[in-house]
Amino acid sequence: MQTIDDTSTTASADTSFGCIPYRRHNHQYEFLLVHHRHDSFWAFPKGHAEKNETPLQTAQRELAEETGITTGDIDPSQSFDESYDYPNADGGVVHKTVTYYPFHVTGDGSVTVQDAEIIGYQWCTADTALETITHVESKNMFREFLKYLEP
Repeated sequence: MQTIDDTSTTASADTSFGCIPYRRHNHQYEFLLVHHRHDSFWAFPKGHAEKNETPLQTAQRELAEETGITTGDIDPSQSFDESYDYPNADGGVVHKTVTYYPFHVTGDGSVTVQDAEIIGYQWCTADTALETITHVESKNMFREFLKYLEP
């Protein structure tokens, strides 16, 4: 008889915050995606909170750091979550939750990427965003966000 020892692995939680940057361009919505250097995936700007930082402050700081965008309006009354699990270094599982806030970009949409974390970006339509976003959880979250934009 074989016994299983599950004390050798651990489960932990990880939380990040970000923005879904969008703008009206040529009479349609466009969305800003970034190509994250770590694990090479396409998604929205996001990151971890710093000490004493609120989720909204984190989301706006990460947007500014990763894209240079600071001009716009964040909607604190709405948020969209994605959750997924990934393996940690000791063979356990990390449960990750990312909360995104809508950010209506009111400036010209110029982007200056943070080279240490971002390897590319694109402003794109909703259809192109859904084709480009890497992870299914992010695509599902984005579909929920699109309902927010509907009149």
